Order: sequence, then C-alpha cells, then structure tokens
Amino acid sequence: MLTPRRQVLLLGFVLFLLLGALAVFASPLSAGNLEARLQRAADEALYSVRAEDWASVEMDGQVATVTGLAPDRIAQARALEAVRRAAWAGGIVAGGITKVIDETRLEREDADFELRADLVGGRLTLTGFAPDAAGQARLDELAELRFPGRASLDVRLAPGGAPAGWESAARLMLGELARLDYGTGLMKGDRLVVTGISTNPQTVSSVRAALQQGPAGFVSTALVRTPGGSFHARIEDPALCRTAIDAALGPRPIAFSPGSASLTEPSRNMLRRAGDAFARCETAPLVVAVRADPEEGGDPLALERAGAIITAMRAAGLAADRFEASVLPGEAHSAISFSIAAAELDTQEEVREDNGDAATEG
Repeated sequence: MLTPRRQVLLLGFVLFLLLGALAVFASPLSAGNLEARLQRAADEALYSVRAEDWASVEMDGQVATVTGLAPDRIAQARALEAVRRAAWAGGIVAGGITKVIDETRLEREDADFELRADLVGGRLTLTGFAPDAAGQARLDELAELRFPGRASLDVRLAPGGAPAGWESAARLMLGELARLDYGTGLMKGDRLVVTGISTNPQTVSSVRAALQQGPAGFVSTALVRTPGGSFHARIEDPALCRTAIDAALGPRPIAFSPGSASLTEPSRNMLRRAGDAFARCETAPLVVAVRADPEEGGDPLALERAGAIITAMRAAGLAADRFEASVLPGEAHSAISFSIAAAELDTQEEVREDNGDAATEG
C-alpha cells in the first residue's frame, strides 16, 4: 500500500502525463491542429484575392505549397503574397507559415507585361511589374514624388518581360495621371491608355495631346474628359481598344447576384464606363463570353449573364450589333472574357480575363 507521500507523487506524475498529452494533441500549437489552422488561413487568403478558381494550397506542417495555372503574372503574384501573409510567419515556435513553395504556372507564358495605376480619392494604387530592381526603385521613387504620402505601391520584379521603352511610358502615364482629378493609367505590352476626369478643360486638352504623341515604341491614347463631357479619341487598333476597355473596367471583378443575371450596382456602373471606352473603338464587334456553371444554370444562365453585361455597356449609347454574346465551357479558367471578334483579327484576341467569382456577390 502506497504511503500518502507516494500517492501524491504518483498523482502528480499522472497529471504531468495528462498535461503533456493535452499539449501534444489538443493544443492549438499541436502539429495536427496547427496544420489545420494554417490550411484554413491559406484557403481564406486565396479566396480574399479571388484566386480560388485557379489556385490551391496544401500545408505540410508550416510549409505551404501553392499550385495552379495562373491567368497572368499579377494574379500569380497576388496569390503567392496572400498565402505568405495568411498567418504570421514568426518562426517555427510562433506557429505561422514559415515558407511558401511556388508550383504555379502561367496560363500564357507570353502574357502581356502590365503596369496599372488607379487614382481614386487623391490616392494612387500602383500594381504590376518592373523588369529589374533598379527600374523598380526608380518607379517607386517617381510614384512617391508625384503622389507624396498618397501612393500604395505593389510593383514586382518580372525579369525580361517589359517592352522596350517601358520606363518612359510609365513616367508619361504617372505624370499625366497626376494632373487628373481621378482616373486610371494602364500599360499592357506596348499599348498605353490614360483615362479619367479633370474639371479643367485645358488639362484635358494637354493630356490628350501628350498621349496622342506617346512614347517611342508605344501605341497610346487618352480617354479623358471634363465632368459631363465626352471622350474624343478614335481607336482603330484592336489591341489599344482592348487596353482601353480593361482600364475602364477597373481592378474589381464583375459580380452578379447569386443564381441570377442581375448585376450588382458597382458592376453595372463599371460596365457603363467600359461601354464609354468601347464607343471610341472603330473595330469589329466585342465578344462577351461568360463561363457556364453546370451547378448554377449552365449555358442558359451564362448566356443571359453575357446579355446583361452587353446591356450595361450599351447604356453608353452603343448599338446592339457592336456586340456578340457567347458562352465559355465549364472547364474554362476565366469566369468572363472580352475579345474583339475574330473577323477583324487573324485570331481572336483576348481583351480581359475576369478571374473573380463572377457568379455571386453577397
């Protein structure tokens, strides 16, 4: 029979074993619980940047592996950065994501080099790529100079991807955008568009003239106007038309009410602006295609949604024969695509891939 002292010691030992087991198997920092928590955080991070359609992430302890076919470099970079920031790294003991392995691929390795600047409420958001660290630093410095204390910068490196003269084009884009009350500048490949509003008619004329001449090696235009005024540009180049529409659409995805072809109000306004831009294009019709989801209306709903997009763009005064509605197959990566009809091009060229969740917005 154990003495009272030995009973106390035995009880203490049993409690020690129980607490140890609890720490190993039930604690939030236990291997299984930690990995599950990080998996949830990483999945939510991909959803937050609208990458859940093409990217997936798998946790192995505190190491995340991201896979998928990215539509472009910007989407690829945003997804990887979102996973990196999904849970504080902080080292192994702190219980965060310590490493992200990139196993994603680009859908089109020759995708257009892109740099986008959005001026809203006096603040600049600059996203896209620079071909080298020195150019990236000069671009960041210029943005801070033009928009002191008002610039949000997310320019990443993409060696070898920029067209000749990209830096001159970027300087022109930021310089002219800084003169507007609000607007967007977009470089895609060797095409450059600045669009926006200024209350000063002289500024509007000056920006138009600057973009009409444009930087060497680039085709460019300005879709700028005074409030209540109209754009005066004529765009005959299909690639420049594509860039103008993309600039007008903005960085947010087009969204519908769940299970319907009813556009959200922000999307309807955005598409009206895109219609204003397309009205300046003298090209073949614009093909609007929406991906069919067999679990949500299939081809009929997809075609109805394409029609709703066209209707919203036609509010800019465009005739019905300027558009064609189409359906993307269910396995297509893009939720929505815009393209210039192939009748004018050797091959059908894509205007924009909207990789957000076009089906629903709560």
